[in-house]
Amino acid sequence: MFSSFLGGLVATLGLVYIQESLGWGSSYRLQSYSIFQASGKYPTPSSDKYPSSGRAPVGLTAVVLLQFFALVG
Repeated sequence: MFSSFLGGLVATLGLVYIQESLGWGSSYRLQSYSIFQASGKYPTPSSDKYPSSGRAPVGLTAVVLLQFFALVG
């Protein structure tokens, strides 16, 4: 348990150092790249449970937004 807290501390300090010395853009790119890599290597249990519908994410987003505006308006 101590090692996980120590790892979190080191990661946070490293990220703050990158933000201060290289700027927020570099830090944001590093975080986004890390999340992208982790999501590919460690799939969630729900991704195995629910098969994909085969529809494009942009199309699903459009459907959700249209339904939202239909309820509001």
